[in-house]
Amino acid sequence: MPALDPPMALLAEVTHRCPLQCPYCSNPLELDRVAGELDTASWCRVLDEAASLGVLQVHFSGGEPLVRRDLASLVGHAARAGLYTNLITSAVLLGQERLDALVAAGLDHVQISFQDVEDAAGDRVAGYKNAQRLKREAAARVQASSITAGPSPTAPRCCRPGRSSTRRRRRSRRRANDCAGAWSSITSCRTTMRRCPRPA
Repeated sequence: MPALDPPMALLAEVTHRCPLQCPYCSNPLELDRVAGELDTASWCRVLDEAASLGVLQVHFSGGEPLVRRDLASLVGHAARAGLYTNLITSAVLLGQERLDALVAAGLDHVQISFQDVEDAAGDRVAGYKNAQRLKREAAARVQASSITAGPSPTAPRCCRPGRSSTRRRRRSRRRANDCAGAWSSITSCRTTMRRCPRPA
């Protein structure tokens, strides 16, 4: 039996808690309470195990991951493990101080969800007053920061010079070549590719 390639990414649903009430949410109907969530040490162990398996990216999701007070610690641990870090968020809790802490911890990318293009409809779907305005303000803060914002994850950390080991960069290049159209399908990688060469 041929050896299986390691997964490229880990989707870390760190909580079911969320300030929004979107009717289409994929969270289970019976949500885990705070006491049932993995603690910081357990998530750090999961991140280390993922990196040792060859995972390249971690996508922090939920629920709303920003409700976790230890999120910056988790991002920092993932970054030190060599994982590319992406935050999937509603952004209604993403103030400047919180963003600065996440960037300092090593966050690479932010993915913000929008429920509609119009404020009234977006707020109605989210069940949260002024959600659209808060999302736009957060998006502006992210764009003004040193990280990438977009609707989908960017190229993995190991493809960016100086961010990971040569071995992991080579493996990522091989895997990117194996995935037909992988680079063109990653929306935000066009920005990243200005800083690192397309895999040969």
